[in-house]
Amino acid sequence: MLRGFMDQWVPTRRYLNAIWDADIKDVFKTIDNLSNEIDFNNFTFYSKWYTNGIKSTLPFLKNNDNCSNVRTDNQWGRDIIDYLHEKGMSVGLMMQLLTFEQEVWGSAPVIGQWGDEIFEFAQIEAPVVI
Repeated sequence: MLRGFMDQWVPTRRYLNAIWDADIKDVFKTIDNLSNEIDFNNFTFYSKWYTNGIKSTLPFLKNNDNCSNVRTDNQWGRDIIDYLHEKGMSVGLMMQLLTFEQEVWGSAPVIGQWGDEIFEFAQIEAPVVI
């Protein structure tokens, strides 16, 4: 059974994530402190929206230069995964990929939309469209 944590690699509001801009040694220290306090065997990273925490060349994904993973060309994430594996833990990645460019596809596929109320959680310029 998986017992673990989830944190975001997403550069967004501080209270939603803890490590996206941290130095790798600080991340290792956080993992060690957590494993001394709580018995867990899995760590899942969540990458979402357009301010993703994975460096990408896709034109619609914004690479935030303050994100540790972007600054290191994704080596930061690889190092965390290796560190967790060395400690016998599994690692998961949850990604939100279902999106489209409304300017290209038009409004036909739209089933819902959020506006300003989502800004508290995801600081994006465009409304969130499903």
